[in-house]
Amino acid sequence: MHDRWVGKWYRNLQFEQNVYLYKDGRIVREEVWQELLNSPRNLHIRFNGFETGNGMLFRNDSVYYFSKGAVTRTEERVHHLLLLGFDVYFLQPEETERKLTALGFDLAQSHSKVVEGKKIIVVGTKHPQDDSTAQFWIDEEQLYVVRAILPTKGGVSDIELKNYTMYGQYPVAIEITFKTNKQLVMVEKYFNVSFPKDVDRTVYDLANLKTVRW
Repeated sequence: MHDRWVGKWYRNLQFEQNVYLYKDGRIVREEVWQELLNSPRNLHIRFNGFETGNGMLFRNDSVYYFSKGAVTRTEERVHHLLLLGFDVYFLQPEETERKLTALGFDLAQSHSKVVEGKKIIVVGTKHPQDDSTAQFWIDEEQLYVVRAILPTKGGVSDIELKNYTMYGQYPVAIEITFKTNKQLVMVEKYFNVSFPKDVDRTVYDLANLKTVRW
């Protein structure tokens, strides 16, 4: 993956997304989030506009939850979707391997399959029917992630990256679905996608949560 896209993947990604939150198979809430990614390891998410002061900040393998511009909770956490979807193209492969192994992915186990006519490499298990072991699925031709399954304290997380769309030379998965224990909990659909040449790194400064805009 790194060799295929190094120097060709976007470091910065700015977008908005319609967010659909589900319970018992039905949409219970809809929101609009604003996001700004700077790889590796930086993602700022605002819930329903900057004025709410609510969101999440991923920075240097930690996540900060904030409300009304004040941090309410902090966790040390490697965001596996950030790692597999974006950071993998900027980190040295050895670092990515260490992080994935620490998360519970067995990189020595893999198999191939065909899904909807596309060849897929599954890393983390040798068993095609296994849908609960930590594993990630890679498009064999394009070498980008299309699915990631990871057992967590809250259950088995299953994330699918869908509808990869080319924006010029850049592929972006504009729909992402999140399931927990096989139940759909959230769908994200991207819009207003752009690729800033530069990002002001103060966007990821906790001291600026109340005032930051992009």
